Order: sequence, then structure tokens, then C-alpha cells
Amino acid sequence: MTVERAIYYQRYIGLSADDKPLPLDDTNFSLMPGAEFFETDTWNLYTWTGDAWVLTGSQGIKIFDTQSSVYKGLQFNAEAPQVCSQSYLYAIAEGDISGHSNFSKYGRITTITTSVGDVWSLGGTYVWQSSAGEGLRVISSSCEDCSTGKGAQKIKIIALNTGYDSTTWEITMNGTNPVVVGSTALCRINRVYVSQSGTNYAASANIDIYSTGSTTPTFARIEQGLLQGRRSMYTVPSGKTLYITSMRVSAGVGGTATKLEYCTFTLKASVNSEGTLSPSMFYPKAEVGVLNGSIELDFEAPEKIQATADVKISVFGDSAQGAAGTVALRGWIE
Repeated sequence: MTVERAIYYQRYIGLSADDKPLPLDDTNFSLMPGAEFFETDTWNLYTWTGDAWVLTGSQGIKIFDTQSSVYKGLQFNAEAPQVCSQSYLYAIAEGDISGHSNFSKYGRITTITTSVGDVWSLGGTYVWQSSAGEGLRVISSSCEDCSTGKGAQKIKIIALNTGYDSTTWEITMNGTNPVVVGSTALCRINRVYVSQSGTNYAASANIDIYSTGSTTPTFARIEQGLLQGRRSMYTVPSGKTLYITSMRVSAGVGGTATKLEYCTFTLKASVNSEGTLSPSMFYPKAEVGVLNGSIELDFEAPEKIQATADVKISVFGDSAQGAAGTVALRGWIE
């Protein structure tokens, strides 16, 4: 083709809120295809096609977000682009990645038997709440766990409602008298801890949470002398995804006698290998054995657990030596 010299060049400058010129708006020139409009507040560049203004580029350094279809600029610090060069988990902990939060879960079991049991304060097979939800009550075995006592004066319960949305309840303790947890039916308990204490700075006795209709089963417990419940159970809230990055377990037999018990810990979730939710059916996600010691598994690829799935750790021993065990899970939620 023959290359022709452009006789003139039309370029307009304004804000994104300004009306862009249309044909015959320019008193000196007719608006011609190829004319440009540069937005000084967004740095977006538009080109007139002869029919409409079309976004054709962006001046400076910007990234196009395919989710919002918006060009976004880089943040600068000391005249240099600000980037995150630290560990992904470190960045989450420091709040540098929006929509992400740290995840940690602890559990302990005082007696490991040759039968499979779930890792939490009471041991045995944990009974989950009904997905239809139910009312809850809180009670202590000591009158010191009350609003004016030396022990737990208030506790917080982080739970899920019947829509699996996370909700937090703060309860003023009343000693050995049960206290009802609000008026909303709850279907899961994810965490319980002392939020206000007397001079003991811990629960004066075991604090249990159970249904308003029965004193059994117990759904959560803060043990005497502790500030937080030790349960390996967790349910992923609606609209969230859990990524587990590590699992630490330990087991051993105390006392003066030399006793050994090989304990097998299994991380389980109500999600099968194809990623399908399977309520009440717990599939293994990781497994490790320890003999009077501890071990930490760092997953090369985080274990992904989808919304509304239940997670727990189970354990059994090869002999009844009375071993105790602890577990810890870490990762993030987004």
C-alpha cells in the first residue's frame, strides 16, 4: 500500500467524567477516525473509530483486570513499583492480600486407644450438630465461671448459622447455671474461647456447650485452666475456601515408666477425591504416624477444602498405653 503523510493529528485531553467530542463539536476540525482522547485521571486512551470512542490502551504502567474489565495502576513507594516479594502466607498475615485470612486449628486428646477417635477434649467419635440447626446452651462446673467470678466471665463462640454463614456470639457466664446462646439456630461451632476473665485468667472448670434440648452430646468444651477449646473440628463457611498448608501432630506416654505407643493420625474432610461434598462421610486427606514424638507435614500443594465441608483429625494407637496427643492445622481462608 502507499504510505501517506498525515496532514494533522487530533488528540484531546480531559477527565474520565468529561463528555468526549463528537463530530462537528470541534470548530476547527471535523472529528476524524483515529482521533484520540486521553483521560488524565485514569490514563486510559480512547480512539475514535468513526462511530464511537473505543478504549485502545493505557499510558504508563497499568494492568488490565479481566474480572472487572478495568485498567489498574501499580502502587508506588519511593518512586518504585510496590510488589510483594515475601512468602504468600506472610503477605496474608500482614493483610497485604485482600479477602484472605490466616487459618489455625488446634486439638488435643488425653487418651488414645486402639479404636479410632477424634482429636478433641472428650475423645471418642465427635457428634456433629444437625445441619438444620439447633439452639445451644453454655454451662460450667464451677460457680467461679460467672460475670463476677475468678474464672471465665465471658466467652465467645464463633459458629455457623443454618446458611453456613459465620456468626459470633459473646456469652456472659453464669456458673453452674446454663446460659442460652441467643435465639438463632446454629449448625456448627468453629471456635470457642474466653473473652473476659477474672484473676484466674482461664476457665475455673470445664465449660461445655450443648443443645438446648439435651445435655448430650457435648459440641465443644473449654477445659479447666485453658482459655480456648481444643477441637480439631472445623466447617468451612459459605462462600469461603479453606487451604490447609501444614499439619503437626504429637503423641506420647507420660509418667516414669517407659511405654511406647505408635499412633496414627488422619486428616479427614467430608469431600471425596473428586471434590464432591459427602456429608457425614469423612475421606482421608493426609496421614502420619508417630512413636512418642512429633512430626510436621508441610503440604507441597495446599489441601483445598470447599465451602460447607467438615474437617477433623482422627487417631488410634497400636496398644492401650494411655498416650495423649495434640494436633495443629495451618493455612488460609479466602
